[in-house]
Amino acid sequence: MGFDLQGINPKLHSQEPDRDSDFHEYNSWLSENPGVYFRNNVWYWRPLWRYVCENCTDILSEKDMNKGQWNNGEKIGKIKSIKIARRLDKLLKKGEVHQYLMAYETWRDNQEKDEGERSPYPFDEDNVRNFSRFCRESGGFYIC
Repeated sequence: MGFDLQGINPKLHSQEPDRDSDFHEYNSWLSENPGVYFRNNVWYWRPLWRYVCENCTDILSEKDMNKGQWNNGEKIGKIKSIKIARRLDKLLKKGEVHQYLMAYETWRDNQEKDEGERSPYPFDEDNVRNFSRFCRESGGFYIC
């Protein structure tokens, strides 16, 4: 299961390739236009969304937080999306995302020792950075 986020009104920095373009050309275009599409598999999305929710309680409603755990089309509007990006950028700049990552990895290591199995849900600083960029440039988004 994956989470495919679609920008509602993304900033475009280049023209979308035509339908006959190859896979590499289309992926290159997506890289140049990060507000169009963001994807995480369920393993990466759950910890990312949890982190966003924990740090954006004044931005996201309880409904947003709950529905964001499912890929059924929850809409996060432009203003909330920009506020999320700003908050994540601030946390990245202050080193708080890295501190969270270290604590999260310690928790995963301890879980493996205690239960014999490591959590399959990784947390990744670059994923936070990429999500922030998507939020900033998406014009709001749908979680599908």
